[in-house]
Amino acid sequence: MKIVFFGTSSFSITILEHIMGAHEVVGIVTKPDTAKGRSRELLPPPVKEWAKHHAPLVPIYQPIKASHPEFIAFMKTIEADIFVVASYGEIISEELLHLSPFPAINVHASLLPRWRGASPIQRSIMAGEKETGVTIMKMVLGLDAGDMLEAVKVPILSEDDHGSLQHKLAIRAKEPLLHVLERFLKGVNFGTPQDETLVTFAPKVKSHECLIDWKQEAFTIHNQIRALSPDVGAWTYIEIAGQKKRMKVWKSSLTTLYTLSPGEGLINQGKEWVVGCSNGALSLEILQIEGKKSLPVAEVLRGVIQPPRIVQE
Repeated sequence: MKIVFFGTSSFSITILEHIMGAHEVVGIVTKPDTAKGRSRELLPPPVKEWAKHHAPLVPIYQPIKASHPEFIAFMKTIEADIFVVASYGEIISEELLHLSPFPAINVHASLLPRWRGASPIQRSIMAGEKETGVTIMKMVLGLDAGDMLEAVKVPILSEDDHGSLQHKLAIRAKEPLLHVLERFLKGVNFGTPQDETLVTFAPKVKSHECLIDWKQEAFTIHNQIRALSPDVGAWTYIEIAGQKKRMKVWKSSLTTLYTLSPGEGLINQGKEWVVGCSNGALSLEILQIEGKKSLPVAEVLRGVIQPPRIVQE
């Protein structure tokens, strides 16, 4: 089967690996390079960087908008059997979806119809859920609204963050994805409509959702930290050495050993930093103070003459 793959993120890389081990990928469509950092250097998306080293003979396309008429016309010339989409980052037009003989499919990191949208993994962790999964679905113009083809369940463990759960979901997507492609080749017509009464949405995480509100319950803040690690980062203001700075919290754990008011901190022998919440407390484990690299809490506290404290806005 000749496949054009649409994907951008690190999640997409693993899905692409699954396909390339079983089918012929005749093109990779990914987002344009983006300027990052203070130098504004143009950096390629993860899929492009991977493909340059592991699939150098496969053409890479980076349209500003995949649904632009000129790019659609170009896609017609490739004559792919099917389009496979995984974390591409753009709603694809109906005209583009209908170019291939087989229906375009999407690998979505949730158990649809729950968590339609851009951030299903982060939203499932934020919600404190114990289970999620991957759904292979037919693509339609509506947001993640197509018929479900296959799905696999994946438990969310207490130690999972966005990075670890994303990796597990990408790995577990292999069997249902390849099974769907196999059934298409056999001419099987299948699919289950989504129950619209069970739909929830997973919009992209906004910047204000990254600021920790210590008046929330410890469980809620802990899930926020897990959901935003290791890429975005939940953060708080601190005062250290007389200066107010931002500090990202990359890892935390729940503790019931201390009774503290929301935002009140306790530093224990320079090795433990516990902060109170509305119900319980969190032990901060991996931190990154503005302008510094991320470090275990003991290293952050080492050599600090005046203990840092949480500053609530």
